[in-house]
Amino acid sequence: MKRLQLIALAMIAGSISCTLRASDTSRSLSTLHLKIINTGTNPTGVLTVDFHDPTCYRDPLNALYSPCTDGKQAFFIDSDTSFTLKREMPWRQDIRIGVGARMDTHHAVLLSAPGDSASLTLDFGKICGNDDTGFVFGGKQGSLNAQINACEKYLSQLSETIRFPRDSSAYGLYPEKTAQMQDSLARYSARAKLSKAAKEWARQSIPARVYIQLRETLGFYQMDFPFLSQIASNDLQSLTFSGAQAFLTDYAQRGFGLFSDRPENKALTPWERIARFAGTQPASPRRDFMTFQLVAQTLQEQGASDIPDTEPASFFESPYFSDRTVRAVRAERERTDIRFPETPLKEICYFDKQGGTVDTVSGKDIFGLLRSRYAGKVVYIDVWGTWCSPCIAQMSSLAELQEKYEGKDVVFVTLAVWSPRERWVEMVGEGKIPGECFLFDFASATVFSTVCDFYMFPSHLLMDRSGRIVTRYAPVGISSAGAAIDRLLKDN
Repeated sequence: MKRLQLIALAMIAGSISCTLRASDTSRSLSTLHLKIINTGTNPTGVLTVDFHDPTCYRDPLNALYSPCTDGKQAFFIDSDTSFTLKREMPWRQDIRIGVGARMDTHHAVLLSAPGDSASLTLDFGKICGNDDTGFVFGGKQGSLNAQINACEKYLSQLSETIRFPRDSSAYGLYPEKTAQMQDSLARYSARAKLSKAAKEWARQSIPARVYIQLRETLGFYQMDFPFLSQIASNDLQSLTFSGAQAFLTDYAQRGFGLFSDRPENKALTPWERIARFAGTQPASPRRDFMTFQLVAQTLQEQGASDIPDTEPASFFESPYFSDRTVRAVRAERERTDIRFPETPLKEICYFDKQGGTVDTVSGKDIFGLLRSRYAGKVVYIDVWGTWCSPCIAQMSSLAELQEKYEGKDVVFVTLAVWSPRERWVEMVGEGKIPGECFLFDFASATVFSTVCDFYMFPSHLLMDRSGRIVTRYAPVGISSAGAAIDRLLKDN
């Protein structure tokens, strides 16, 4: 049986290098213990934890570089909070932590060999105060993880000092800027007495950091394809380590118009475009790596709704796609509903339009609440905010839909997030907001948006009679939304 050497582990941490059987992915997992406490001066608030799993939708060898979202959780933190989460983790676990009223973001990276465990203690109060002692790394690789995260912070600050001119001369400076960052890292490594593994980890991330700064200076539409081709030939492996999506999107778009509205693209699905792009590249592990990344990115962004009805095994033909990719696409295609984690919210307000009163419930999961309250009905959900002009502009369309389906088994629900209660009550009371109207308090809105990944507003969902969420991208407008609702009424 073919054995895949986990190259990155051997490269960055000889002490935890290992070998993985391609058919035994369970051996690649270890255990993460995440402890959350609160000893700082900030007594209460919301903490969000966004886990990124680099093995999602990828073959083991190609999984070593760019992580994709694996799971999000959010917690209400009190002054005496103390609990521990235990979960499986791949050899590398990326975590994004959000704290405070503005959800200030912090990052942590943990490494662990298969079968071992890693631990991280997050002190909510200290993190809110930007105190680095709010992160405590433990486990067999605790020292290595502490050094890597110190390097990450140092290099993030260093990369912000990189300056490029806003013209084509910037491309010629890319090697120079990369070398300067490598020199700065060498001096920092000596001062901090970094281990060989931590230095190698940091060294590999530098090309991506320089590229991102160049991209931010020139802008996406100014990126030069010959330069991108040179990067693809020389620095792709290290660049994709932490910058895969930005670079690959640039490379595919600028050179091949992969995601553009070029005439030759209009008749093709994103999947067909990716297959065409792969066909333009010479056969090599680099070509396969890039293709896997693009497939995973597209799966994350829009699911598999536009995959042809042909079997994925015949559509994703070798050598562009691996068996594991095919299985992942098939599993995504065959999903019959969308499931958000059950998340009890601190406060949900409901406006009773008949009585003109506002009722409040606590500790309820919003989708569970809607399923029980509107059992047996099709539910069209509009997530909006009183501060959102496009949201308010679309309310007239929602009112037309509600009028069209009056007396039928359809309920229209609006969920207001990050909205002042007084303004919400005023708008609903004046008849400006149709349907069944709910409001989350600010903390609950943060939890809801984080766990369910709602950051674009307005957002629309559809729930069928059985309570399944059939889409989180429901159409809008009386014609398109009406057709989708009619199908659910007919199918159930």
